[in-house]
Amino acid sequence: MPRRIAAAGKVIHFKLAVEVGALTHMLAAINEIDDETLKKLRIMCVDEVKRINGIINFEKAVRYQRSGD
Repeated sequence: MPRRIAAAGKVIHFKLAVEVGALTHMLAAINEIDDETLKKLRIMCVDEVKRINGIINFEKAVRYQRSGD
């Protein structure tokens, strides 16, 4: 049983990684983000994921982006 759970977890992680990769490439293709902004975004995201324990809230992200901060 534990092996099946571990195997299922690996499959789910792989599928999620594929989806995140596709989204990342689509966003990179349609946006022109300079290196400094990208660096700041990466730092912000690391801090956010640590603070919220990895639970992303889409609505809060949209509100933040719309606020211009």
